[in-house]
Amino acid sequence: TKVIEGLSVAIHGRSYAKQAVTDDLSATYPAPLPGHFNIGLLHTCADGREGHQPYAPCNVDALAAKGYAYWALGHVHAREVLRTDPWIVFPGNLQGRHARETGPKGAALVTVEEGCVAAVEHRTLDDVRWVCCEVNVETATSIEDVANLVSSALRRALEEAGTRWVCARVIVQGVTEAHAELSRDPARIKAEIHRAANDLDRVWVEKIKLDTRAQLDLSALMDRDDPIGGLLRSLRTLRADPAALQEHAKRFDDLSAKLPHEYAQADGALEL
Repeated sequence: TKVIEGLSVAIHGRSYAKQAVTDDLSATYPAPLPGHFNIGLLHTCADGREGHQPYAPCNVDALAAKGYAYWALGHVHAREVLRTDPWIVFPGNLQGRHARETGPKGAALVTVEEGCVAAVEHRTLDDVRWVCCEVNVETATSIEDVANLVSSALRRALEEAGTRWVCARVIVQGVTEAHAELSRDPARIKAEIHRAANDLDRVWVEKIKLDTRAQLDLSALMDRDDPIGGLLRSLRTLRADPAALQEHAKRFDDLSAKLPHEYAQADGALEL
């Protein structure tokens, strides 16, 4: 219990005896302390979050029924307001740690008036901003065009980040006339992108992924009397037959299991 500017605050929380916790620990929290502003601190995945293990799962309605004025939740690094009556909030982390933690990061500023939550505001506090720059290069006809489009995207990301450093994962994508040149010399476009980033102050490119496709007339290719035409016609038939598609997908399960770990975990290693 603590007194802050005339407000008596009771903070309820607990530590964990082991790293993996699958029990609902919120059920063991005490009743709110009368005459106090009660805050619950809980490290949890709540009712489950994509990409997170079921860590100390709990029910949001049960948290609300506990009678606390505010719940501050940890474990999930993305900011999310689960409820506003009472406030149940994942404030997120103060600083993105890697390329999957993009966008503004910070804390929740809670304003309390007459013992009740009057406002909850996100305050951006990160020093480095992680961004995913998905650059559509369908208008490009050369590697130079692609590099210019990426440079413009990085410049916009830098402007949006204010005075912060930007760590960018660049994804070059789209159906483009430049695809053949990009495929022949991927090292060159990656060097051009890194050069463009170096020309911009406070930008670091973490990874570059090339995901472009050639401008093809599929109908004409499908009509060809050769292996390419036959393959495309088979794929068209397979796409219309979910049972057959599922049967073919099973064959890739064994292949995926045999891939070395570093390849199996790579982006787009084996996508069906």
